[in-house]
Amino acid sequence: MVKKYGIIRLLRKGLEVDDAHFTLLYVLPLASSSPSVKDNFERNEFSVTRQVRYSLNNTMEEIDMVLFVNGLPFATMELKNHWTGQNAKVHGQSQYKFKRDNTQPLLQFGRCIVHLAIDTDEAYMTTKLDGRGTFFLPFNLGNNFGKGNPPNPIRAQNILLLGRCFSRQSVANIIQHFVRFDGKDTDPLGKRPCISPLPPMDVVRRLIADASKKGVGQTYLIQHSAGSGKSNSITWAAYQLIETYPESEYPRQQGHHNPLFDSVMVVTDRRLLDKQLRENIKEFSEVKNIVAAAYSSKELKEHLESGKKIIITTIQSFRSSWTALPT
Repeated sequence: MVKKYGIIRLLRKGLEVDDAHFTLLYVLPLASSSPSVKDNFERNEFSVTRQVRYSLNNTMEEIDMVLFVNGLPFATMELKNHWTGQNAKVHGQSQYKFKRDNTQPLLQFGRCIVHLAIDTDEAYMTTKLDGRGTFFLPFNLGNNFGKGNPPNPIRAQNILLLGRCFSRQSVANIIQHFVRFDGKDTDPLGKRPCISPLPPMDVVRRLIADASKKGVGQTYLIQHSAGSGKSNSITWAAYQLIETYPESEYPRQQGHHNPLFDSVMVVTDRRLLDKQLRENIKEFSEVKNIVAAAYSSKELKEHLESGKKIIITTIQSFRSSWTALPT
């Protein structure tokens, strides 16, 4: 099943064997979750193993570090440091490209969510090891509007980002709400690119946290460079906003354990972008009947009244009178 669908699907949906269902990852609880859901999450076993011998052909070959959840690997790391004259950008990437056998199960596409080359200053990531053709992306916070990470006189410069991303809560959140394979389940896994949550993940998390703290009625402006994943940012934000709970009681808020928003409306000014977003959001959905498209003010009114969680529409739908909408 891992070979056919990838590890993400199994961690999210579990494994069916005859009449038995195995849950392979207990989900991160919400504010409204029962004590049993919270207890189950604490029972997840997150672990780190160093010097992992992964190759059946060369049994002495090792990967510096592998991260596991409940015994299933989700990330590999090659670690370098400048004191030995090596760095992640050159030596770490080269090791993955030319010295690691990507035909071995651990390094096959979809078996792990991410592969990281890391040194004391920077980190680089890829979701697919493809020999010489492997493409790495920077995995850094940035420094003074440029590359790299902020200076840290006490610890490695990238420790803040790595610690933030690989906490128990963060890993579970990434698996549940961010990383995914594009395309349809019927498509071969090798033809489905793995969508990485960076760089949009940080801005989505900050938006969710701020809304949870300040409540409804806030305004945000998010600037995206061309090709950096605007549709994914909107998709991730929409799905997590419908599960956002207040940190404390607000006036008119019906209890601390009720979501802040009844519905999330995605409004675009271009029909082409509207189509792209509709497809993107519907592909991401694992729950049926929570996403709806509105092509007119009448449909918009119907979807709001029927309680659709995510409604996708264009600005043209608002040409009719606003009185068509429910008060």
